[in-house]
Amino acid sequence: MKMSSAKNGRIRRPKRISVSEILRAAYRKFSRDKFTRRAATLLSR
Repeated sequence: MKMSSAKNGRIRRPKRISVSEILRAAYRKFSRDKFTRRAATLLSR
C-alpha cells in the first residue's frame, strides 16, 4: 500500500501538466500583450 501511494503521488503531478501550465501562462501573456498593443494603437490614433 505504501508503494502504491508513492506511485500515486508521483503520477498526481507529472511533468506534462507543469509544461502545459507554463505553455498556457505564456499563451495568456502573449494574448495579453497583443491586446495591450491594440489598445495602445487605438488610443494613440
